[in-house]
Amino acid sequence: MRALKEEDDDHFGLRYLGFSATGFLTMDTAKQAVPEFAQRVLGRMVEMVSVY
Repeated sequence: MRALKEEDDDHFGLRYLGFSATGFLTMDTAKQAVPEFAQRVLGRMVEMVSVY
């Protein structure tokens, strides 16, 4: 997981396993979003490999 400053503006974003979330106003708000973002990424990956 990486939290970083967006290049094009003053916002912050998260990157994890090829997925991204952007538009956080501060680094602290980006960090607070880490657990939910990680859960969503991993949930999406499960959906991508699951066969029903």
